[in-house]
Amino acid sequence: MRYLLTLRQAVLFANSQQQKKALDFLAYLIQSQVIGKYLKAAGGCNLPVIKTLWQDPFWKDPTDPHVSTAVKTVTEGSTRLFYYVQNPAYSVVLEENIWGKALNRIIGDKFSPEQASDEAIKRIKQIFAQW
Repeated sequence: MRYLLTLRQAVLFANSQQQKKALDFLAYLIQSQVIGKYLKAAGGCNLPVIKTLWQDPFWKDPTDPHVSTAVKTVTEGSTRLFYYVQNPAYSVVLEENIWGKALNRIIGDKFSPEQASDEAIKRIKQIFAQW
């Protein structure tokens, strides 16, 4: 089984009035010692992407089975990113619940499985074309 991963991203809007301060803060936050402290203080709810941070004993502490198991899964298991991390068009596909709507059309006897699938694929292609 491949485990799904997502990445947290910071967004800085082009028309932000405090761009310099935001950039300064992000430059500070992404320093390995700073983000490492933050991630540990947050109880391991998010895992680091900086490989050197994995050396901290916090991430392999067997007395915390939640964090140590998550770390083992990510570092030793088979993983892949959620599709929306690779292309933002997938977020729209999920938001519009394309496949759920297709299933509802089949269940409601409005479409055959083939028709519902064709319609869903057509909409997904439209979404990707917009990106």
